[in-house]
Amino acid sequence: MVDYDYLTDLYSESDINKLHLRILHMIEQIVKDPEITLEDIEVLTQDEKNTIINVFNNRVLDYPKDKSIIDLFEEQVRKNPSNFCLVYKDTSFTYSDLNKFVNKFARFLKQNGVIKNDIVGVYMSKRPWFIISILAIQKLGAAYLPMHPDYPEDRVNYILSDSNCKILITDQFVANAVTKIVNPSSVNLDKFDDSNLNIKILPDNLCYVIYTSGSTGKPKGVMLTHYNLINFLYNFNDCFYNKFSGLDTCLSVTNISFDVSVCEIYAPLCFGATLVLYPKNTLTNIKLLCDILEQNKITFLYLPPNILQDVYSFVKENNYKFFVNKLLVGVEAIKKKDLNNFYELNPDIEIVNGYGPTENTICSTFFRYSYDDDLNGIVPIRISS
Repeated sequence: MVDYDYLTDLYSESDINKLHLRILHMIEQIVKDPEITLEDIEVLTQDEKNTIINVFNNRVLDYPKDKSIIDLFEEQVRKNPSNFCLVYKDTSFTYSDLNKFVNKFARFLKQNGVIKNDIVGVYMSKRPWFIISILAIQKLGAAYLPMHPDYPEDRVNYILSDSNCKILITDQFVANAVTKIVNPSSVNLDKFDDSNLNIKILPDNLCYVIYTSGSTGKPKGVMLTHYNLINFLYNFNDCFYNKFSGLDTCLSVTNISFDVSVCEIYAPLCFGATLVLYPKNTLTNIKLLCDILEQNKITFLYLPPNILQDVYSFVKENNYKFFVNKLLVGVEAIKKKDLNNFYELNPDIEIVNGYGPTENTICSTFFRYSYDDDLNGIVPIRISS
């Protein structure tokens, strides 16, 4: 019989029982092989390993492993050429219109030396030229490197130098950055062909590069492929019973230098929905955000935890219509009561809590939240079937 002395406000009896079984498991390995090294001793029991591998990660999902992001976008262009694809303030593009702009700008970039697996910097606010630029870059098999317009000059120059950036696309002055700087609004695209380039882009070609904050040292560039992003998008779409489609209008609010913006942009573009760009770089104006949600009948939205309560309160108090039926939350710990409020605004809403580092392509785990979940205050991040 073994007795454990522990703080009951920190550990439950179940926690201690699990710890006890792990200790026994380690002792058994040592008794069986006295020469075993520390690195070869398994801490988790077989039951725990089975839960992690076969229960939590029981996510067999079919998705296109031989395609690129551009393949998926061009499929939507063929299927829904006249559907609205991109909206920014009073400007809108159909899938066909946007694709033609992208093709022209891609040919301009090709003329200026951009080739497969090059890294091309994009240093501007998130508006139509940003979307056109990143798609044009990817049409050539190159990767885009987003940099927020509020970045200080020394960070911009460090990132451009460290990444060996080929060209910088921007609408503002950047000193000592790269030899070739392009302001897309000054480019005459009339002389360029608007048909698809038909460049074969492989799934393992580089898709985008995002730099970390550098809080633990110098910023580091995380390099993701088309395969990485497509795998994420299909897993993310599978989290919702109400899948993304042409009926969806998706708002992108996240800073372009954070990887959640990649989800906001490509989920609508690859599944045939409409992408609406938030006109500000920050989410400090709750009224503006809620106005856009109602006026554009937004159905998909990412909300950071710090404004969940503010958005709920404003919509509720001002009797705004709330069309969001797919809500992504994450980054920080989230309280159950803050999510339950949104079922009051829309009983049909589906909420997913996503978590993961940039290196794992936006999210490593998803938790499909339900109003009836028996949770103690904080919403978990584990995968839910």
